[in-house]
Amino acid sequence: EGTYTFTMPEANVTVSAEFEAIPAPTPVTYAVTVPEATADGGVTTDKATAEEGATVTLTAAPATGKKVKALTVKAGETAVEVTAGTGENANKYTFTMPSAAVTVTVEFEADTATEGGNTEAGGNTEAGENTGSGENSGGSENG
Repeated sequence: EGTYTFTMPEANVTVSAEFEAIPAPTPVTYAVTVPEATADGGVTTDKATAEEGATVTLTAAPATGKKVKALTVKAGETAVEVTAGTGENANKYTFTMPSAAVTVTVEFEADTATEGGNTEAGGNTEAGENTGSGENSGGSENG
C-alpha cells in the first residue's frame, strides 16, 4: 500500500494524489489497582491507568499509631521496583509503569516511635520513673 506504478505514455503526464490524516494511535494504558483502605490505613495512586514508562506515585496514609511495614507493586507475579520517599515524603512511593496492569499491596504495623509516653532518648517520662539518666526523678532517698 502506498506504492503505485504505471506505464509511461509518450506524452506528458500529470500525477496527483489526495491524502488524508491518519489519526494518532490511541495510547495503550494499563490499570493501577490499589487496595481498599482498612482500619490500619490506605494507599492512593496519582494515576488509575498509565502508559508503559510513565512514573506512578503512590501515597500511603497510615492510621494514627501505624506506619508502612511493606509496600509492593506486582505485574502478575513479577515484582516491580518501587522507590520509597524520604523525610517529609516518607509515605510517597514511585515506580515506572511496566507494559502490564499492576496490583499494589500495603502492610501496616504499629509505629512504636509514637506509642505511649516512651521517648527514644531517655525512657519513660512519667513522674517518679526512670528518666534514662540513671537517677530516680521522684520519691525519697533511702539513707
